[in-house]
Amino acid sequence: MWLRILTLTLGAAAIGTEGFVLPGILPRIAHEFSVSVASSGQLVTLFGAVYALGSPLGTALLANMNRRTLLITTVTLFGAGAMLEAMAPNVMAVAIARTLLAVLAGLYIPTAAAVAATLVAPSQRGRALALISGASSLATVFGVPTGIWLASRFGWRTTFGFIATLCIASAIGITAALPPVPRLPPISLRERVRLLGQGVVLTSLAVTTLWMMAGFIIYTYISPIMRELSHTSDATLSGLILTWGVAGAVGSWLGGYGADRFGATRVIIPLLVILAVNFLCLPWTASTIVGAAVFMSVWGAAGWGFSPPQQHHLVRLAPAAAAVALSLNTSAIYLGISLGAGLGGVLLASSGIQWLGVAACLCDLVAVVLLLLTYPRAPAALETSGRPGQAE
Repeated sequence: MWLRILTLTLGAAAIGTEGFVLPGILPRIAHEFSVSVASSGQLVTLFGAVYALGSPLGTALLANMNRRTLLITTVTLFGAGAMLEAMAPNVMAVAIARTLLAVLAGLYIPTAAAVAATLVAPSQRGRALALISGASSLATVFGVPTGIWLASRFGWRTTFGFIATLCIASAIGITAALPPVPRLPPISLRERVRLLGQGVVLTSLAVTTLWMMAGFIIYTYISPIMRELSHTSDATLSGLILTWGVAGAVGSWLGGYGADRFGATRVIIPLLVILAVNFLCLPWTASTIVGAAVFMSVWGAAGWGFSPPQQHHLVRLAPAAAAVALSLNTSAIYLGISLGAGLGGVLLASSGIQWLGVAACLCDLVAVVLLLLTYPRAPAALETSGRPGQAE
Protein backbone atom coordinates (compact mmCIF):
# COMPACT_ATOMS: atom_id res chain seq x y z
CA MET A 1 0.00 0.00 0.00
CA TRP A 2 2.70 2.46 0.96
CA LEU A 3 4.61 1.61 -2.23
CA ARG A 4 1.64 2.92 -4.18
CA ILE A 5 1.70 6.16 -2.22
CA LEU A 6 5.45 6.47 -2.71
CA THR A 7 4.98 6.33 -6.50
CA LEU A 8 2.53 9.24 -6.17
CA THR A 9 5.03 11.04 -3.92
CA LEU A 10 7.79 10.62 -6.51
CA GLY A 11 5.66 12.43 -9.07
CA ALA A 12 4.93 15.22 -6.61
CA ALA A 13 8.65 15.46 -5.80
CA ALA A 14 9.49 15.74 -9.51
CA ILE A 15 6.98 18.57 -9.86
CA GLY A 16 8.35 20.24 -6.73
CA THR A 17 11.90 19.92 -8.04
CA GLU A 18 10.98 21.73 -11.26
CA GLY A 19 9.41 24.56 -9.28
CA PHE A 20 12.17 24.98 -6.72
CA VAL A 21 15.22 24.33 -8.90
CA LEU A 22 14.54 27.10 -11.41
CA PRO A 23 15.66 29.97 -9.14
CA GLY A 24 18.98 28.20 -8.59
CA ILE A 25 19.72 28.05 -12.32
CA LEU A 26 18.12 31.33 -13.44
CA PRO A 27 21.46 33.09 -14.04
CA ARG A 28 22.50 30.35 -16.46
CA ILE A 29 19.22 30.53 -18.36
CA ALA A 30 19.36 34.33 -18.43
CA HIS A 31 22.96 34.28 -19.71
CA GLU A 32 22.24 31.80 -22.50
CA PHE A 33 19.22 33.73 -23.74
CA SER A 34 20.79 37.17 -23.16
CA VAL A 35 18.09 38.44 -20.80
CA SER A 36 18.39 39.85 -17.29
CA VAL A 37 17.96 37.65 -14.22
CA ALA A 38 15.04 39.87 -13.18
CA SER A 39 13.33 39.25 -16.53
CA SER A 40 13.93 35.51 -16.44
CA GLY A 41 12.51 35.48 -12.90
CA GLN A 42 9.11 36.17 -14.43
CA LEU A 43 9.11 32.51 -15.46
CA VAL A 44 8.40 31.83 -11.78
CA THR A 45 5.68 34.48 -11.78
CA LEU A 46 4.06 32.82 -14.79
CA PHE A 47 4.06 29.35 -13.23
CA GLY A 48 2.53 30.56 -9.97
CA ALA A 49 -0.20 32.59 -11.66
CA VAL A 50 -1.25 29.78 -14.01
CA TYR A 51 -1.25 27.22 -11.17
CA ALA A 52 -3.30 29.46 -8.87
CA LEU A 53 -5.98 29.99 -11.53
CA GLY A 54 -5.73 26.69 -13.36
CA SER A 55 -5.83 24.25 -10.45
CA PRO A 56 -9.38 24.97 -9.22
CA LEU A 57 -10.69 25.31 -12.77
CA GLY A 58 -8.93 22.20 -14.04
CA THR A 59 -9.91 19.95 -11.14
CA ALA A 60 -13.54 21.04 -11.50
CA LEU A 61 -13.62 20.52 -15.29
CA LEU A 62 -11.96 17.08 -15.12
CA ALA A 63 -13.84 15.90 -12.03
CA ASN A 64 -15.38 12.97 -13.94
CA MET A 65 -12.10 11.69 -15.40
CA ASN A 66 -10.74 8.42 -14.00
CA ARG A 67 -8.25 9.38 -11.26
CA ARG A 68 -5.67 6.75 -12.16
CA THR A 69 -5.72 7.80 -15.79
CA LEU A 70 -5.50 11.45 -14.83
CA LEU A 71 -2.45 10.84 -12.63
CA ILE A 72 -0.59 8.80 -15.25
CA THR A 73 -1.44 11.29 -17.99
CA THR A 74 -0.48 14.42 -16.06
CA VAL A 75 2.84 13.13 -14.71
CA THR A 76 3.79 11.77 -18.14
CA LEU A 77 2.93 15.04 -19.85
CA PHE A 78 4.83 16.90 -17.11
CA GLY A 79 7.91 14.90 -18.04
CA ALA A 80 7.34 15.77 -21.69
CA GLY A 81 7.00 19.43 -20.74
CA ALA A 82 10.29 19.27 -18.85
CA MET A 83 11.93 17.92 -22.01
CA LEU A 84 10.45 20.85 -23.94
CA GLU A 85 12.16 23.14 -21.43
CA ALA A 86 15.41 21.26 -21.96
CA MET A 87 15.19 21.79 -25.72
CA ALA A 88 13.86 25.37 -25.64
CA PRO A 89 15.57 27.61 -28.23
CA ASN A 90 14.63 30.86 -26.44
CA VAL A 91 13.11 32.19 -23.25
CA MET A 92 9.64 32.42 -24.84
CA ALA A 93 9.70 28.66 -25.46
CA VAL A 94 10.59 28.11 -21.80
CA ALA A 95 7.64 30.32 -20.82
CA ILE A 96 5.25 28.31 -23.00
CA ALA A 97 6.54 25.05 -21.52
CA ARG A 98 6.16 26.41 -17.98
CA THR A 99 2.55 27.40 -18.71
CA LEU A 100 1.83 23.80 -19.68
CA LEU A 101 3.67 22.49 -16.63
CA ALA A 102 1.71 24.77 -14.26
CA VAL A 103 -1.59 23.44 -15.58
CA LEU A 104 -0.40 19.85 -15.20
CA ALA A 105 0.97 20.44 -11.70
CA GLY A 106 -2.35 21.99 -10.66
CA LEU A 107 -4.09 18.80 -11.74
CA TYR A 108 -1.59 16.25 -10.41
CA ILE A 109 -0.90 17.50 -6.86
CA PRO A 110 -4.49 17.73 -5.51
CA THR A 111 -5.46 14.49 -7.31
CA ALA A 112 -2.47 12.63 -5.84
CA ALA A 113 -3.39 13.85 -2.35
CA ALA A 114 -7.01 12.77 -2.78
CA VAL A 115 -6.06 9.34 -4.09
CA ALA A 116 -3.45 8.80 -1.36
CA ALA A 117 -6.14 9.46 1.25
CA THR A 118 -8.32 6.69 -0.21
CA LEU A 119 -5.53 4.07 -0.23
CA VAL A 120 -5.12 3.83 3.54
CA ALA A 121 -7.28 3.42 6.61
CA PRO A 122 -8.65 6.63 8.16
CA SER A 123 -6.19 6.27 11.04
CA GLN A 124 -3.28 6.44 8.55
CA ARG A 125 -4.68 9.20 6.33
CA GLY A 126 -2.63 11.96 7.95
CA ARG A 127 0.63 10.15 7.24
CA ALA A 128 -0.40 9.46 3.66
CA LEU A 129 -1.23 13.11 3.05
CA ALA A 130 1.98 14.17 4.80
CA LEU A 131 3.98 12.19 2.24
CA ILE A 132 2.35 14.02 -0.67
CA SER A 133 2.56 17.46 0.96
CA GLY A 134 6.09 16.70 2.13
CA ALA A 135 7.23 16.07 -1.43
CA SER A 136 8.27 19.73 -1.65
CA SER A 137 10.64 19.18 1.26
CA LEU A 138 11.93 16.06 -0.45
CA ALA A 139 12.50 18.12 -3.58
CA THR A 140 14.52 20.76 -1.72
CA VAL A 141 16.60 18.16 0.12
CA PHE A 142 17.41 15.88 -2.83
CA GLY A 143 15.98 17.09 -6.13
CA VAL A 144 17.03 20.74 -6.10
CA PRO A 145 20.67 20.24 -5.02
CA THR A 146 20.99 17.46 -7.61
CA GLY A 147 19.47 19.70 -10.29
CA ILE A 148 21.79 22.59 -9.48
CA TRP A 149 24.81 20.28 -9.47
CA LEU A 150 23.82 18.88 -12.87
CA ALA A 151 23.43 22.41 -14.23
CA SER A 152 26.89 23.37 -12.98
CA ARG A 153 28.55 20.28 -14.46
CA PHE A 154 26.62 19.60 -17.66
CA GLY A 155 24.49 22.67 -18.34
CA TRP A 156 21.06 23.77 -17.19
CA ARG A 157 19.24 21.70 -19.83
CA THR A 158 20.31 18.46 -18.17
CA THR A 159 18.45 19.54 -15.04
CA PHE A 160 15.15 19.32 -16.88
CA GLY A 161 16.17 15.97 -18.35
CA PHE A 162 16.65 14.77 -14.76
CA ILE A 163 13.15 15.99 -13.86
CA ALA A 164 11.69 14.22 -16.90
CA THR A 165 13.37 11.00 -15.75
CA LEU A 166 11.73 11.30 -12.33
CA CYS A 167 8.35 11.81 -14.00
CA ILE A 168 8.81 8.73 -16.18
CA ALA A 169 9.74 6.64 -13.13
CA SER A 170 6.63 7.88 -11.32
CA ALA A 171 4.38 7.16 -14.31
CA ILE A 172 5.76 3.61 -14.56
CA GLY A 173 5.29 3.10 -10.82
CA ILE A 174 1.72 4.39 -10.85
CA THR A 175 0.87 2.23 -13.87
CA ALA A 176 2.31 -0.89 -12.24
CA ALA A 177 1.24 -0.40 -8.63
CA LEU A 178 -1.89 1.73 -8.45
CA PRO A 179 -5.20 -0.15 -8.63
CA PRO A 180 -8.39 1.32 -10.11
CA VAL A 181 -9.49 4.26 -7.94
CA PRO A 182 -13.15 4.89 -7.15
CA ARG A 183 -14.55 8.15 -8.51
CA LEU A 184 -14.22 10.88 -5.87
CA PRO A 185 -16.99 13.41 -5.22
CA PRO A 186 -16.02 16.63 -7.04
CA ILE A 187 -15.82 20.03 -5.41
CA SER A 188 -17.64 22.56 -7.53
CA LEU A 189 -16.42 26.06 -8.28
CA ARG A 190 -19.58 27.35 -6.57
CA GLU A 191 -18.52 25.69 -3.30
CA ARG A 192 -15.06 27.25 -3.55
CA VAL A 193 -16.48 30.72 -4.21
CA ARG A 194 -19.01 30.36 -1.40
CA LEU A 195 -16.26 29.72 1.13
CA LEU A 196 -14.42 32.85 -0.03
CA GLY A 197 -17.44 34.82 1.18
CA GLN A 198 -16.44 34.04 4.78
CA GLY A 199 -14.38 37.05 5.86
CA VAL A 200 -12.01 35.30 8.27
CA VAL A 201 -11.34 32.53 5.75
CA LEU A 202 -10.54 35.08 3.06
CA THR A 203 -8.22 36.89 5.48
CA SER A 204 -6.46 33.64 6.35
CA LEU A 205 -5.93 32.94 2.65
CA ALA A 206 -4.49 36.45 2.30
CA VAL A 207 -2.04 35.57 5.11
CA THR A 208 -0.98 32.47 3.17
CA THR A 209 -0.43 34.58 0.05
CA LEU A 210 1.65 37.16 1.94
CA TRP A 211 3.75 34.45 3.60
CA MET A 212 4.59 32.79 0.29
CA MET A 213 5.00 36.16 -1.43
CA ALA A 214 7.66 37.09 1.13
CA GLY A 215 9.49 33.81 0.61
CA PHE A 216 9.54 34.01 -3.18
CA ILE A 217 10.67 37.62 -3.27
CA ILE A 218 13.89 36.09 -1.93
CA TYR A 219 13.89 32.50 -3.21
CA THR A 220 13.31 33.37 -6.86
CA TYR A 221 16.54 35.37 -6.88
CA ILE A 222 18.48 33.33 -4.31
CA SER A 223 21.31 32.67 -6.75
CA PRO A 224 22.21 36.33 -7.51
CA ILE A 225 21.53 37.27 -3.87
CA MET A 226 24.01 34.76 -2.48
CA ARG A 227 26.54 35.42 -5.23
CA GLU A 228 26.59 39.13 -4.39
CA LEU A 229 26.40 38.90 -0.59
CA SER A 230 28.52 35.86 0.24
CA HIS A 231 30.18 35.10 -3.13
CA THR A 232 28.85 31.55 -3.27
CA SER A 233 29.65 29.03 -5.99
CA ASP A 234 27.07 26.69 -7.51
CA ALA A 235 28.22 23.90 -5.21
CA THR A 236 27.87 26.13 -2.15
CA LEU A 237 24.43 27.35 -3.26
CA SER A 238 23.35 23.73 -3.64
CA GLY A 239 24.50 23.09 -0.07
CA LEU A 240 22.64 26.15 1.20
CA ILE A 241 19.41 25.00 -0.40
CA LEU A 242 19.98 21.54 1.07
CA THR A 243 20.35 23.21 4.48
CA TRP A 244 17.13 25.12 3.85
CA GLY A 245 15.30 21.90 2.97
CA VAL A 246 16.56 19.93 5.97
CA ALA A 247 15.68 22.78 8.34
CA GLY A 248 12.30 22.96 6.62
CA ALA A 249 11.58 19.28 7.25
CA VAL A 250 12.33 19.78 10.95
CA GLY A 251 10.37 23.02 11.08
CA SER A 252 7.36 21.44 9.40
CA TRP A 253 7.18 18.75 12.07
CA LEU A 254 7.65 21.27 14.88
CA GLY A 255 4.99 23.54 13.39
CA GLY A 256 2.46 20.71 13.32
CA TYR A 257 3.33 19.69 16.87
CA GLY A 258 3.12 23.28 18.07
CA ALA A 259 -0.30 23.75 16.49
CA ASP A 260 -1.62 20.69 18.35
CA ARG A 261 0.04 21.72 21.60
CA PHE A 262 -0.50 25.49 21.74
CA GLY A 263 -3.00 26.36 19.03
CA ALA A 264 -2.38 27.33 15.43
CA THR A 265 -2.46 31.12 15.72
CA ARG A 266 -0.10 31.13 18.71
CA VAL A 267 2.44 29.35 16.52
CA ILE A 268 1.81 31.21 13.27
CA ILE A 269 2.35 34.73 14.61
CA PRO A 270 5.79 34.10 16.20
CA LEU A 271 6.93 32.26 13.06
CA LEU A 272 5.93 35.20 10.85
CA VAL A 273 7.76 37.62 13.15
CA ILE A 274 10.90 35.44 13.05
CA LEU A 275 10.71 35.36 9.25
CA ALA A 276 10.26 39.14 9.07
CA VAL A 277 13.33 39.79 11.22
CA ASN A 278 15.38 37.20 9.33
CA PHE A 279 14.53 38.74 5.95
CA LEU A 280 15.22 42.26 7.19
CA CYS A 281 18.69 41.20 8.35
CA LEU A 282 19.51 39.42 5.07
CA PRO A 283 22.22 41.86 3.80
CA TRP A 284 24.19 41.50 7.04
CA THR A 285 23.47 37.88 7.98
CA ALA A 286 24.31 36.47 4.55
CA SER A 287 27.53 38.46 4.12
CA THR A 288 29.52 35.29 4.91
CA ILE A 289 29.02 31.62 4.04
CA VAL A 290 28.39 30.73 7.68
CA GLY A 291 25.94 33.60 8.04
CA ALA A 292 24.18 32.54 4.85
CA ALA A 293 23.79 29.03 6.27
CA VAL A 294 22.28 30.48 9.45
CA PHE A 295 19.92 32.65 7.39
CA MET A 296 18.78 29.66 5.30
CA SER A 297 18.34 27.48 8.39
CA VAL A 298 16.16 30.02 10.21
CA TRP A 299 14.19 30.69 7.04
CA GLY A 300 13.70 26.99 6.34
CA ALA A 301 12.58 26.11 9.86
CA ALA A 302 10.24 29.09 10.34
CA GLY A 303 9.04 29.19 6.73
CA TRP A 304 8.12 25.53 6.38
CA GLY A 305 6.96 25.50 10.00
CA PHE A 306 4.21 27.95 9.03
CA SER A 307 2.38 25.58 6.68
CA PRO A 308 1.00 22.86 9.04
CA PRO A 309 -0.47 25.30 11.62
CA GLN A 310 -1.92 27.44 8.82
CA GLN A 311 -3.68 24.40 7.37
CA HIS A 312 -4.79 23.50 10.89
CA HIS A 313 -6.17 27.04 11.31
CA LEU A 314 -8.12 26.87 8.04
CA VAL A 315 -9.62 23.49 8.92
CA ARG A 316 -10.71 24.92 12.29
CA LEU A 317 -12.36 27.87 10.56
CA ALA A 318 -14.22 25.69 8.05
CA PRO A 319 -14.44 22.12 9.40
CA ALA A 320 -17.38 21.16 7.17
CA ALA A 321 -15.52 22.33 4.06
CA ALA A 322 -11.95 21.45 5.00
CA ALA A 323 -11.09 20.08 1.55
CA VAL A 324 -12.33 23.24 -0.14
CA ALA A 325 -10.39 25.45 2.29
CA LEU A 326 -7.16 23.52 1.76
CA SER A 327 -7.62 23.58 -2.00
CA LEU A 328 -8.06 27.36 -1.90
CA ASN A 329 -5.00 27.55 0.36
CA THR A 330 -2.94 25.84 -2.35
CA SER A 331 -4.14 28.41 -4.88
CA ALA A 332 -3.21 31.16 -2.39
CA ILE A 333 0.29 29.67 -2.11
CA TYR A 334 0.84 29.80 -5.85
CA LEU A 335 -0.66 33.27 -6.08
CA GLY A 336 1.95 34.30 -3.51
CA ILE A 337 4.69 32.65 -5.57
CA SER A 338 3.57 34.61 -8.63
CA LEU A 339 3.32 37.95 -6.82
CA GLY A 340 6.58 37.44 -4.93
CA ALA A 341 8.59 36.55 -8.03
CA GLY A 342 7.07 39.50 -9.90
CA LEU A 343 7.71 42.06 -7.16
CA GLY A 344 11.18 40.69 -6.52
CA GLY A 345 12.06 41.06 -10.20
CA VAL A 346 10.90 44.68 -10.22
CA LEU A 347 12.91 45.49 -7.09
CA LEU A 348 16.00 43.65 -8.31
CA ALA A 349 15.96 45.58 -11.58
CA SER A 350 15.19 48.99 -10.06
CA SER A 351 16.51 49.12 -6.51
CA GLY A 352 18.99 46.31 -5.97
CA ILE A 353 19.25 43.27 -3.74
CA GLN A 354 19.18 45.17 -0.44
CA TRP A 355 15.48 46.02 -0.88
CA LEU A 356 14.37 42.43 -1.43
CA GLY A 357 14.75 41.64 2.27
CA VAL A 358 12.85 44.78 3.25
CA ALA A 359 9.95 43.91 0.95
CA ALA A 360 9.82 40.32 2.26
CA CYS A 361 9.87 41.60 5.83
CA LEU A 362 6.95 43.95 5.16
CA CYS A 363 4.87 41.14 3.62
CA ASP A 364 5.25 39.02 6.75
CA LEU A 365 4.49 41.95 9.04
CA VAL A 366 1.31 42.77 7.12
CA ALA A 367 0.31 39.13 7.54
CA VAL A 368 0.83 39.43 11.30
CA VAL A 369 -1.35 42.56 11.42
CA LEU A 370 -4.13 40.79 9.50
CA LEU A 371 -4.03 37.88 11.93
CA LEU A 372 -4.10 40.16 14.97
CA LEU A 373 -7.06 42.11 13.57
CA THR A 374 -9.14 39.04 12.76
CA TYR A 375 -8.17 36.54 15.46
CA PRO A 376 -10.44 38.01 18.18
CA ARG A 377 -13.40 37.81 15.77
CA ALA A 378 -12.73 34.30 14.47
CA PRO A 379 -15.31 31.82 15.77
CA ALA A 380 -14.30 28.38 16.91
CA ALA A 381 -15.64 27.04 13.65
CA LEU A 382 -17.42 28.33 10.59
CA GLU A 383 -20.13 26.08 9.27
CA THR A 384 -20.30 25.92 5.50
CA SER A 385 -21.90 23.74 2.90
CA GLY A 386 -18.86 21.55 2.15
CA ARG A 387 -18.51 17.85 2.74
CA PRO A 388 -16.68 16.79 5.91
CA GLY A 389 -13.49 14.90 5.36
CA GLN A 390 -13.60 15.20 1.60
CA ALA A 391 -10.14 15.11 0.08
CA GLU A 392 -9.27 17.37 -2.84
